[in-house]
Amino acid sequence: MNARPPIPEETKRVVRQRCGFGCVICGSPIYEYDHLVDWSTTHHHKADELTLLCSQHHTVKTKKLLPADKVEAANSKHTTWLPASQHPNPFTTAAIISS
Repeated sequence: MNARPPIPEETKRVVRQRCGFGCVICGSPIYEYDHLVDWSTTHHHKADELTLLCSQHHTVKTKKLLPADKVEAANSKHTTWLPASQHPNPFTTAAIISS
């Protein structure tokens, strides 16, 4: 089995800029790169097939608990689709005040 090659830096830059430098669902500035079409299917890293998700949203998408169409919609809008009060973002004011 071949190891997955790293995502090229230029591709990462394009994805970061398009996604607004944060998770396309909640806006968290701590993110992971996610393949909109599974790597196991595509075996390539194309900027238009990658998005940014925080660890939590990446995990729930991988477990099929976050519908792929919601991620694709958020990715295509370049904005978050959940109101700030409805997402578990550790950077929200409420989380900061309560800690």
